[in-house]
This record gives sequence, structure tokens and C-alpha cells, in this order.
Amino acid sequence: METYSNLAEKRNHFVSSVEINTPQEFNLRFKDLQDLAANTKLHAVFRGVPEAKYKLYTSLQRELFNLNLNEAGLGKKMTIQLLANAKEPSRKWANYFKSMGVVENDWLYLALLQHYGAPSPLLDFSKNPKVALYFMCKGLQSRHSTEEIDHYASLVYYKNVEVCKDVAHSLKKTAEEVYKGKVPKPSTRDGIQALIKDDLSFENVMRDQDIEIITAYRGITHVTINRKTVFTLPVTNMNMVSQEGEFVCNVSDDKPMEDLFQKDGRRYLYCLNIHKSLYNYIVSNHFKGSLELQSREFFPSDRELAADVRMKTLEQLWK
Repeated sequence: METYSNLAEKRNHFVSSVEINTPQEFNLRFKDLQDLAANTKLHAVFRGVPEAKYKLYTSLQRELFNLNLNEAGLGKKMTIQLLANAKEPSRKWANYFKSMGVVENDWLYLALLQHYGAPSPLLDFSKNPKVALYFMCKGLQSRHSTEEIDHYASLVYYKNVEVCKDVAHSLKKTAEEVYKGKVPKPSTRDGIQALIKDDLSFENVMRDQDIEIITAYRGITHVTINRKTVFTLPVTNMNMVSQEGEFVCNVSDDKPMEDLFQKDGRRYLYCLNIHKSLYNYIVSNHFKGSLELQSREFFPSDRELAADVRMKTLEQLWK
């Protein structure tokens, strides 16, 4: 798939794309990101990219490219088929959701597929810049190269308030519009669940031919109308919770996120290109010297959590 050939070319696709080469520069810039994350009025989200030359393609786009499939509209078609296969009774997911009292919906299925290795049109971001920094470091590989861009990894971010105002519909706003336009009758739990499952399905939300990208601005878990909670979509994926995840859904067959997050010559994505030589400094100062320890926090294992509960309980009994 297309990549950036150099840092100068990359600058044309972002509001700003700057290089970080020293620990001092990194500390200043990362503090700015932490301050930005704390500003809830802007609602910034962040993503780590291990190679600065990579464009922001989804796993579904990469799958289509690797299979040499270029039929127009295939991104949407394949997503609909993925969802149909995920809902087959043999998968047991539907039974699991029902037993937990979770409303079955396409976005929940897509999040599951995304986090467990299947292709999807979702691209993960996090409200926490430390999570993005972790993923940048996790995939980072130094290499001998005469190309300057090969010596950098990246942190990409955007401000949801700007994006949802100008270039991308939010799923939360879509849910509110659907509810206002079609209040479930009867307005009961069953009626609301049907609205979530059917009217907010991937196929319905993305039916508009002009929509290629949609965000989960402020999450899809909590929708209110006139300060009254209308419905919630529970997040059952522990990874999403621990990683403070949100997503962008890109159903374009071949356009990366950079090409969609722009309007009338204005760009909405920001990028820090961080020199790979800072890897050890970053891991030492932000992850206590070990990405493995951090992995346990961002990818919690139910088995390890249960074992920890057992050991802590035994230690308390032995005191």
C-alpha cells in the first residue's frame, strides 16, 4: 500500500508534522499531548504508528490490497459479510451477549473482530496519549536505511470537536438523530434495544453513499436526549476499556484516513515524528523500563487477574 516517501511529503497531509530528536524535545511535546488530552472540550484522541512512513489504513483496507481486490464498494460489502459470519449461532457470541444483558449490535461485533485479529474498517485511537505511545514503541524496529523517514516512528492525533463539526459524522450524533426521528414505540427496553440493533446497524448508518468515515466521538456507550439517558451500549471488551479506546470507521476502499480528514484544503490530523533512537529513553521513563509490564495493563488477562486475586487473598489470610 502507499507510504510516505519522505518527511517533507508527509507534512502536506497534516496540520503539522514535526520531528522530535532529543529527550528534551520529546518531554515538552508529550507534556503538550497530556495537556491536550486533559482538555475535555476538544476531546483529542491519539494513535501510535511504529513507522513514520505508514499511512493510516485500516486492517480491512490492507486485507483487500493484499488479496488484490479492487472492486468499488467492496469495503462496505466485505464488512457486511464479516458481520453476518460473526453472528452465526456457532460463534456463540450472540448467546454470550444475551446472557450478559448486552444489546447485540454491529459496532460491538466490529470492535471484537478488530481487537482479536480479524480485518475490520475500524482504526483504533485512544483518549490517553500514553496508550498511543505504548503501541508506537511496541511495533518499533530500527533498521539500516539511507531514507530519513525510516528512522522515525509517529504519534498521530486529532481533535474530535473539530473533526465532527466539519468532516466526519459521529456515531453518537447519528444515534441521537435516529432516536429523535424514530422514538421507539412502545418506548420500552425492548423497543430501544431494537432501535440499537437495527436502526444503528452498520448497513443502515453507512447507507449514505457520501459517508466514507464516521467516528465514535465521546464513545457510543452513552446517548442522552435533553439530559435524559436514552440508551447505553455496553463495552464488553476489556481491551477497549483498559486502552481507553475509541475508533474511526473508514469504509473507503483505498483512501487512508489522512485523505478523508480534510475539507477545502484544511487538514485535521496532527503528527509527531519521533526518532527511533529515543526508544530506550521512552520505555525507561514512561513504562518503568518494560513494555511487557505495561502489556499486562493494556491487555488484561482474566486468568492472570483471577490468579492475582487468589494470591492477594492468601497473603491477607497469612498475615
